[in-house]
Amino acid sequence: MILKRYLQHFMGIPTNLLNLIQKIKELKERIPKNTSFMVGKYRFTNYINLPGGRTIILSEGDWEHNLIVTGGRVNFLNRLKDNAQTYIQGMGVGTGTAQPALGNTTLTSEVRKAILTATVNTTELTTTFRSQFTAAELNNKTEIGLFTSPTAGQGTMISRGVHSAISMPGGSLMNVDYVLSLQTGVIPSNWTVTSGQTKTFEVAWGSPVLSVVESDTGNGYVKKTSIATVEATANTWYYDSGAGKLYVHSSNDADPDTHVLMVLSAAS
Repeated sequence: MILKRYLQHFMGIPTNLLNLIQKIKELKERIPKNTSFMVGKYRFTNYINLPGGRTIILSEGDWEHNLIVTGGRVNFLNRLKDNAQTYIQGMGVGTGTAQPALGNTTLTSEVRKAILTATVNTTELTTTFRSQFTAAELNNKTEIGLFTSPTAGQGTMISRGVHSAISMPGGSLMNVDYVLSLQTGVIPSNWTVTSGQTKTFEVAWGSPVLSVVESDTGNGYVKKTSIATVEATANTWYYDSGAGKLYVHSSNDADPDTHVLMVLSAAS
């Protein structure tokens, strides 16, 4: 503001030109910025073991995406410099349904299992963690997370995801594969209100969306399947691959440009 007054009063630059310079500066500051993050996804595979060593897969779910919470980010960053931080040793499930948030540290009514296998793929830049749950342990659970301890209530939460309640037959088992990978996030700008809506905003987006995080508030958005469901619920997103558009409903119903939205995309 002081520089603007100096330019106006002492150098004779017109107000309209100063305003134009300010607008250009603001637009430049909103140019999308690329930032690398560790991201995660998980999938449930229900199966039964038959006599003779045979296995039958009963169902295999779609990949679900999660949020790397603050504890996980701190853990990753510190492990870059030394081994003082404990590595991932446990996978937990719980009954919580609130959307993931950066400050999450625990699960509700948690059941924790040790990691059975951890496999690194240096080509795809992924590490896949696998744990196994029984029907009694997993039925009716709606949230999941990775931890630095195999014991419930201990260690640091690395990530958290929320999904539909699990229902699996008694006597069957569930393998849960949890994949962490290096991805690139983008902070988009110039959101516009979606036609016919009041709380849903859109932006052109050319690659499949993995997750959306409102970084300034710590809210992880929940994936929806239509514009209508996004309009009805805050902290949500929907990606229409046919239209090439991403739709979001922010935490306070406001224009996403008033927040810092990080979009993690499969091809970013």
